[in-house]
Amino acid sequence: MRSLIDHEGTGDPAAIARHLRVDELELRLTIDAESPRPTMDVLLAVIREYGVDPTWILTGEYDSGTHRRTIESDRAELIEVVKDVARRHETPLNIVAVPAVWHDHEPPAAPPASPEPTAPD
Repeated sequence: MRSLIDHEGTGDPAAIARHLRVDELELRLTIDAESPRPTMDVLLAVIREYGVDPTWILTGEYDSGTHRRTIESDRAELIEVVKDVARRHETPLNIVAVPAVWHDHEPPAAPPASPEPTAPD
């Protein structure tokens, strides 16, 4: 993602954040070389600005289905697509495990807990 968003080679996170209209700190968290912590707002901005497939951004594999779903989707639909991809795949970025990713968006629901076995009477 770092190469994609810094295609002009400026290396200036503040300028890139302004271009994407995202918070600079969120951008820095997302592109951190040692421990990336992508945020939903940055993911959405990159997907929108560069017209990339969310599955490719999150997994490195292209999916024409998710790409088509996002081309004309509004923000709410795009959020759902990104959440869906994160739920279905073990992403290299592991965004499901990062609370900051969901920012002002609801995180995916936890699977229901198994009932505790009851002792016989």
